[in-house]
Amino acid sequence: MKQENKVSFENRMEKLEQLVQKMETGVSSLEELLQDYEEGIKLAKALESELATAQAHMLEVKGEEGKLFDVSPAINQASFFDEQEAKG
Repeated sequence: MKQENKVSFENRMEKLEQLVQKMETGVSSLEELLQDYEEGIKLAKALESELATAQAHMLEVKGEEGKLFDVSPAINQASFFDEQEAKG
């Protein structure tokens, strides 16, 4: 279960975007730029790791074949019943 105090992925992404915008303005001191850069790199690595984990989980759920299930038998069966109903 998620911790209540954990900052969401979206909030951390927004924070990273704010850091980039702040650094792009060029009004920060060198010390502030270095601190923001370090924080941004940490955020970017954490976000990238979380995305990789999510992607791996999605692939695991989908299975090795890359699809959830084969719907063609169900479609063929439905077509058969539609034809039988139309005849009857």
